Amino acid sequence: MDELRVEAITSVIRSDPSYHPADAFADDRYLAGLISDVENIADRLGVSATDLRYLRLDQDGSVADRALSRVTAVADPQPLYVARSGIETDPFVAFLPTLVHDHPSVTDALVLTHLEALSGSAIFEFLSWSMSPAGAALLLVDEQVVTTESALPPKLSAVAMRVHPGPGGTQVSAWGTGSPPTSKGSVHITGRRSCDAWLGFTRAVASDDVRAGDVVVLHTRDDAQEGWVQLQVDALPVLLP
Repeated sequence: MDELRVEAITSVIRSDPSYHPADAFADDRYLAGLISDVENIADRLGVSATDLRYLRLDQDGSVADRALSRVTAVADPQPLYVARSGIETDPFVAFLPTLVHDHPSVTDALVLTHLEALSGSAIFEFLSWSMSPAGAALLLVDEQVVTTESALPPKLSAVAMRVHPGPGGTQVSAWGTGSPPTSKGSVHITGRRSCDAWLGFTRAVASDDVRAGDVVVLHTRDDAQEGWVQLQVDALPVLLP
């Protein structure tokens, strides 16, 4: 396992996501193609077409785009790794090409889906052997463009990081599935959705509840899966506004 460190981190939360039936988006150019494929999307989600609800973006754009903008604005060109919960319900797979188009400093991009609660931990297994010496931008996303009336999310969130190989800083020292190992004296932060524990870590750094020298365990658990990441905080990451 190659050593990884988080040099900078930022987060964006939208606490009032606005979802509507398909007929509310007749003039929305982005969603027009998505809604035209409504029967296929409904079939993949195992629901009726009338149960689908579509996200109306606010004027500042998606939480994913806003979080990534903070990271790429102050970084040299880097590849982008995205881990997002849920399936990709856009038949034109517009999410990733849009991010790359809007952020010229992104050189290559890869998105992993279906990880759910494991998104914030399993992605580091991939990074540990695939990341170049130049480092990477990492984006964790809980933002469903399409969902159902019975599963409307309480919030949307994204966490973006600059990650580099090598020791020091805030080191990602271990990760795994299942229950995290017991670490005496560690700071334990839990969550249910893939971004939750990382959002908690960001808040803890901002409020001085995490300091240099701490060991932090980020633990995410939903009804089906459980994963964790252990951080050795030799130095705090930069919090990007």
